Amino acid sequence: MKNTIGLAAFVLLIASCWDWKRLPPVSLPPLTKVMGYVPVYSHDSGNYRIYSDTPRAMRNAGKIYVKDNLIFQNDNGYGIHVIDKTDPSSPKKIGFINLMGNLEMSIKGNYLYANSYDDLVVIDISNWHSVKVIQRIKHAFMQGSTANYTNYTNALLFIPPPEKNIHYECVDPSKGILAGWTKDSVYINACYYY
Repeated sequence: MKNTIGLAAFVLLIASCWDWKRLPPVSLPPLTKVMGYVPVYSHDSGNYRIYSDTPRAMRNAGKIYVKDNLIFQNDNGYGIHVIDKTDPSSPKKIGFINLMGNLEMSIKGNYLYANSYDDLVVIDISNWHSVKVIQRIKHAFMQGSTANYTNYTNALLFIPPPEKNIHYECVDPSKGILAGWTKDSVYINACYYY
């Protein structure tokens, strides 16, 4: 015990004599910019509107679900393609369900269960030409989460950047609804999409 007290006193004595102002300044490396993606935000509540539309080109292919003679395929972040597989040798795109922020889906009977950003939506697809929203549970995918909203959003990226293995400016939900991306220079210490 005596040795410990003596050692502590010695350390305090040395520390009190040290001229802390003479330490060399710490310089951080300059922030570097690289080409990446910057979020495009919207304040238009129309981004939550769900409706049937004409076929369109695939942007970001996702999961597939087969129901009867139809194939439903996610276009990650944008909606669901409807494909007719009556002739399996020549499937044909016949429509699109606009569903912004969509990454997941499941179908039971005539109901499609999907996410729209962090909301859970139930959609009647008995007539997929004219879909009807049966229910929307706001922030269903945030319920029970202890994660910070901003970090959670970056982890799930409801509309992923157009390329993988690239830097992007982290999403800030306080700026609005994520509506897409634009290519621009971003700091290298920004978020990264694998």
